[in-house]
Amino acid sequence: MSEPQKPRRRLKVAIVVLAGVVVLAGVMFAIVKGFQRQTGALTAVTTTEETDDLELGVTVLNVDPTRNEVTVRLNYASFGRYESKDEPGPAIDLEILNTSLNKPQVLLKRDTVPPTSDLTLGLDSDSLRNYPFDHGTVSLGFFARTADRREVVPLSVFFVGDIPGYLLDATGSVSEGWAYIDTSVSRSDSTIAWALFVVLVFWLISASVITVWVLFIRGRRGFEFGIFIWCAGMLFAFAAIRNSLPNAPPIGALIDFLSFFWAEAMVCLTLVAAVIVYAFRRREPS
Repeated sequence: MSEPQKPRRRLKVAIVVLAGVVVLAGVMFAIVKGFQRQTGALTAVTTTEETDDLELGVTVLNVDPTRNEVTVRLNYASFGRYESKDEPGPAIDLEILNTSLNKPQVLLKRDTVPPTSDLTLGLDSDSLRNYPFDHGTVSLGFFARTADRREVVPLSVFFVGDIPGYLLDATGSVSEGWAYIDTSVSRSDSTIAWALFVVLVFWLISASVITVWVLFIRGRRGFEFGIFIWCAGMLFAFAAIRNSLPNAPPIGALIDFLSFFWAEAMVCLTLVAAVIVYAFRRREPS
């Protein structure tokens, strides 16, 4: 190769590397922007046009599709005209009704700082076996009144939902003094993308195992005992990878029928077939 051709070749390599870096940076930027668009759900609903009302803050703590439950934390931001002038907390006893499963009635004592309350809500979900494409809905409603039940207290509810691995979309509504937050819960794009990537990995590794053993059985490659260890290790590695999926459901989900069961079966049967061939193949004289 002549000397003038070397700089040209280096220039071409540099251009290719630079183009690859630019493309990778663009892809990473698009992924980060998409992540920012899907993290967090914020909505507010009020039962009155007045600014002097009881303000509640609702923050999602956990989503458990296995038990069809969503846990939220209830905080009390302001008591409006019911706030005590001398002591922290409300000036009179207040009662908050809600649609939770564990604390449908919360009593706020006068002149006392009310503790936060963790509420458990029912998740109306489709079958968890559709993972990672399962989704569900959850509805949370609040109604406030004085403890003597003589006066309805106006409400403003602020909802914040930001759980890794899930995409929450909330809307607010009002009906007969009740403030409702209706939330759609689904797997985040990152969770779906990772689960589908694992499906692809299972199939590619299984195909690789079968290819290696076909070459061995047909005599086109020599035997190496380490291949047995590699294949046996894949049987346990598949299970570990499957269980490490984000919020992985019990065995029997859609993702198992797409790849996991097939991968385990193909690797196991191929390994058994290779052992049989190895045991009965005669050793050729040197």
